[in-house]
Amino acid sequence: MESLDEKPKRRTFKGLAPEVRQRERHERFMEAGLALYGTRGYHGVTVKELCSEAKLTERYFYESFKDREALFGAVYQRQVEQLRERVLAVIRRHLPDPRAMARAGLETFFQGLREDPRCARILFVDVLSISPAMTEQSRQVTSGLSGFLLQFTQALYPQLRAQGLDPEIVATGLVGACINVAMHWVYGGFAQPVEAVRDNCYALFEAMILTWSVKASKAG
Repeated sequence: MESLDEKPKRRTFKGLAPEVRQRERHERFMEAGLALYGTRGYHGVTVKELCSEAKLTERYFYESFKDREALFGAVYQRQVEQLRERVLAVIRRHLPDPRAMARAGLETFFQGLREDPRCARILFVDVLSISPAMTEQSRQVTSGLSGFLLQFTQALYPQLRAQGLDPEIVATGLVGACINVAMHWVYGGFAQPVEAVRDNCYALFEAMILTWSVKASKAG
């Protein structure tokens, strides 16, 4: 007879606990979303096609996601975070040289888009045409990138505000310029080489770094 203290055994399938299998199904739909949204776009893909790509039924799709938009939002956020981590890692390796940081960060950003056009499409082609909620998610990402740049700006040039510059406006402007360039570059089928796009965007950072440096030297 079983002791009352003994816990019932958890059911498993092929040795995997239910939550592990659910995570695996979730990941298969994430991969399917990247594959289909990244090549055909959000508006050209159905739930049925996503299930076919993931080799799972619609029942399992709705286990993980409310609808197609929820899956797109999750795939979008993952691509943002992965690209941001790549850029952050290379920027940190070039601290505290602002010119080297800017050039390396820009190259990593644009190279990442060029290496995986699926990521580029998800980030810059469909996201603003889906719904107000996705537009807001994109706006929050842009705001987060501006905050990311602002942290480095304030660390390297702490006296900017006292010299008449608003680091928040500057950071927002630089990020906005890079995103707009990236969007047109992606829409144009990556017509220009990565190096050309990097160098032209870097010119904006170089101009701002020069302004920061002059003001910082005067403050000193």
